[in-house]
Amino acid sequence: MPEWGAIPWFGVLVAVVASQIIGFLWYGPLFGKPWRAAMGVTEEAMADRSGFGAAITVGTICSAVSAVVIAILLTLSASPDLASGCKVGLLVSLAVSSYIVITMMYEKRNQTVSMIAISNQIVTLVVMGAIIGKMW
Repeated sequence: MPEWGAIPWFGVLVAVVASQIIGFLWYGPLFGKPWRAAMGVTEEAMADRSGFGAAITVGTICSAVSAVVIAILLTLSASPDLASGCKVGLLVSLAVSSYIVITMMYEKRNQTVSMIAISNQIVTLVVMGAIIGKMW
């Protein structure tokens, strides 16, 4: 059972905020155009913000769950720190990414969309792990 009191909750919060910032940058200025093109999403469709609040809410909740899972896994480390946080974040991202690949193959999804999602998950989860580990 994890030691809930040992978890750096402020670090979890900072990691969640960081994940939202990375997502904004990833699907905005960094890879927004190729993602939209691969998804077949027009600028007009992007202007339609209906459902956007729900997407942000669900995304934030999922980021919080991911951050707590990383923190719980770090409680298993003898001395949680930046390096162990990065390692745990990388391992979690590899598990998540492998399922994105499985889904891509079975559902015949666009490879560009999947690769953008996978690279986002790897970067985001490693950064989240680093933040939580560093703030231990």
